[in-house]
Amino acid sequence: MTRDLCGCSLAKNAVFIGIKAYINTNGIYGVSNGAYLHLVRGDTVQLVECSPSNWFESWSSFSGVLIKSD
Repeated sequence: MTRDLCGCSLAKNAVFIGIKAYINTNGIYGVSNGAYLHLVRGDTVQLVECSPSNWFESWSSFSGVLIKSD
C-alpha cells in the first residue's frame, strides 16, 4: 500500500480554520502541528477532511489542553 500525503484539517464547530497537517510517509515518518484557539462553552474542535484511516500509522494521535479558562 502506498502511503503518501495523508493528513487532516483542523475545524472549530465543524468549520475549517486554516490549519492542515500532512505527512509524506515515503521516508518522512513524523509530523507535528499546533494551534491556540479561543473557545467558549459548547465549542467543539475536531479533525476533518482526513485521509482514509488505513493510511495513518498506528501511533497517530490528536490531543488538546485547556490553558486558561475565561
